[in-house]
Amino acid sequence: MSWLSKLLQTSHPVVRVLIYWFLSLLAGLAFTGMLLTPFLVSGQTRFAMWAGLCAIFLGFIAATFLAWLWYGDDAGSVTLGFKNHRWLKGVSGGLLSAGAVVLLVLLIYAAGLIQFGSFSPPTTAFYSVYTASVIFLTAAIEGLLLRGFPIQSMTRKPYPESWLVVLSVVYVLLHSGNPGYFWLSYINIFLMGLWLSYATLAAGTLWYSVGLHTGWNLSQTLIFGYSGVWSDEALWSLFPVTVMGNSSWLAGNDSGIEGSVMTTILIILLISYERTRWLRSLSS
Repeated sequence: MSWLSKLLQTSHPVVRVLIYWFLSLLAGLAFTGMLLTPFLVSGQTRFAMWAGLCAIFLGFIAATFLAWLWYGDDAGSVTLGFKNHRWLKGVSGGLLSAGAVVLLVLLIYAAGLIQFGSFSPPTTAFYSVYTASVIFLTAAIEGLLLRGFPIQSMTRKPYPESWLVVLSVVYVLLHSGNPGYFWLSYINIFLMGLWLSYATLAAGTLWYSVGLHTGWNLSQTLIFGYSGVWSDEALWSLFPVTVMGNSSWLAGNDSGIEGSVMTTILIILLISYERTRWLRSLSS
């Protein structure tokens, strides 16, 4: 098994990332069998997604621990990406992205492309908390998959921006089945992948980009009622949005603002900001 030992000890970042993803898959499947089966057997299918996401999240943590054991100090205990207890950056990231979504939706509203429904009080808060936890787990899993160990593995080389493009393509593939998405939606998802990657590098912690991702999806779902992949008849939103006419390329659609050209402009500005912060951190 000398070939296996050499493979595990390789210094090539791509090989390490592929091994990490494979370990995450195996561990995720194992945890899924333990956590998901009881919900399916009892017929509680509503919580099956939540249990499955918890299982996948635990799988990534287990794979990270194994990677740390194999690669030692070279991988470091910060492989997970949540380093130095910088969880407050996650909170700031969530507030920043939620504010960006609110600003963008207000601009779309000012252009007469959407209408707001009447204020809806939180009559079903339990399921909203459930949805919020699902959104957070999804953001954390995608962060670990694409911006935790993968980014830390490739940052040994200076300015590894071509690797960020590859990770963003994988990010698009993960969203290829989202309902209501069209060509502009996928362009914006690709740009969002770059934005979140640069944000991780600039902040030096995965908390920040997970917060950005969570705040983006959470504000769309629970404030403005965009369904996306989180549609549920029991959910409420504070100011439900209705898209007017056939202007999805400007206003987005019921699935979210990812299909708006205004979103494209916003994300390009955010990419420029985070990339500049990252380059400044390298020079200092």
